[in-house]
Amino acid sequence: MGAALDRFDRVDVMVANAGTAADFGPMPEKLPDDVFAQVVQVNLLGTWYCCKRAGAHMLGRGRGSIVVNASSAGVAGLPNFPSAYQATKAGLINMVRNLAASWADRGVRVNALTPGWFPSEMASPVIDAPGYGERIVQSIPMGRVGTDDEITPALLFLASDASRYVTGINLQVDGGLGCTIGCPPFDDALYALHAAVAPGLGEPIRPEVGAAA
Repeated sequence: MGAALDRFDRVDVMVANAGTAADFGPMPEKLPDDVFAQVVQVNLLGTWYCCKRAGAHMLGRGRGSIVVNASSAGVAGLPNFPSAYQATKAGLINMVRNLAASWADRGVRVNALTPGWFPSEMASPVIDAPGYGERIVQSIPMGRVGTDDEITPALLFLASDASRYVTGINLQVDGGLGCTIGCPPFDDALYALHAAVAPGLGEPIRPEVGAAA
């Protein structure tokens, strides 16, 4: 914040984007305490420090937009997924609600941007892992991971005056993952069951061959 103010004299938008999933791999019951604490330090405390300092400056000016990068992992429990990562991302979503409610009357908006699976330095090794990547794709209703040009417009919406009457929301950009977390993906056998129970109504509408994506 100090460097930003020295250079620009004011801060209009702050995006808290730093994060770590250093706890990926160990089973929850075997996760070392110091690794859990490391994830809390970066994901939860680091974001809090950014929000507090940016918020104090913005409140003094009577306007500003803060966007916190959360995760679909913070919406529901996922078996054997990084425990500290899930806990901190869930905490961020509720911290956003608290700050939004606290600062709305003084012109500062705070929102959460909650991505699903997107290629990134942190996520790509998991997405590309044999077996794991296929399971990820099967869990997403749209049947694929996201792309950069699908997350950027959502961020710009929350950061800009396009969302000037929006605060305290959790905007999930995840291909439908957040509305189905914990639910097994539909397969051909399940579709066939619906078709048998409701002939003519149970079959899904599918794109025509050669139709544009």
